[in-house]
Amino acid sequence: MEHSIIAPSDGAVTEFYFQPGDLVDGGSELMAFEANSETAIHQSYQQLSAFGIQKTGEMELLNFAKALYASRIKDHFRAMEYLTDALSLENQDSVFQDEERLRHLQSLFWLQFHNKNFGAALDTWQRIEPKLSDSRQRSSYTNLVTQILVYKESERAFAAYRSINGTNRFAHKLLTNAFTLSNVEGSLTTAKLYCISGFIIYEIELQIRYVVPPNLSDCRLVVTGSPNTTFTISENP
Repeated sequence: MEHSIIAPSDGAVTEFYFQPGDLVDGGSELMAFEANSETAIHQSYQQLSAFGIQKTGEMELLNFAKALYASRIKDHFRAMEYLTDALSLENQDSVFQDEERLRHLQSLFWLQFHNKNFGAALDTWQRIEPKLSDSRQRSSYTNLVTQILVYKESERAFAAYRSINGTNRFAHKLLTNAFTLSNVEGSLTTAKLYCISGFIIYEIELQIRYVVPPNLSDCRLVVTGSPNTTFTISENP
């Protein structure tokens, strides 16, 4: 039997007293709750991550919870990564309803723009644009899209700070056909370029200007390395 649990106030679960599937006597205390504590929120997040999620819908919700947590602690880069994963399923497979999914896609677009992940932001815009009916709301997005296209068409350089996550990888959708990696703190191993018509594996060389071959387009750069390694990626260097 399932029951809904309502928290007495804003806060976080700090400990679960039972495991999924356990039989519980009526009236038993199920968890420890701490109100309004950043430390408690972090502990709750870690326990949620360790629950052993397996179903795709559960993974979608877990990544969304991680995105909310990252936003709460103002880690906008991690929030972008987790929200990207949460929204990776096609609409018919998603646990989010259409209107809710659109709101999350709009949040993702702003995170991608803020983090200068401009190539991915354009992809997200293609998913949002057909669903926007409000002209004022549409205008706020088209202004940002125009700024992104200026970078793409004028070959203006731009750079962004990045880090390797717990899966030893980082993915970045390229806006342009040239990039460099620099300012590495930690260890990077390889850079793989996945495009519509093929892929390339690069050995990492810092400050080297990599140019995407003209026969490849719509490319995603995947950099592997040690967890928590930080670096700068520059496009149009």
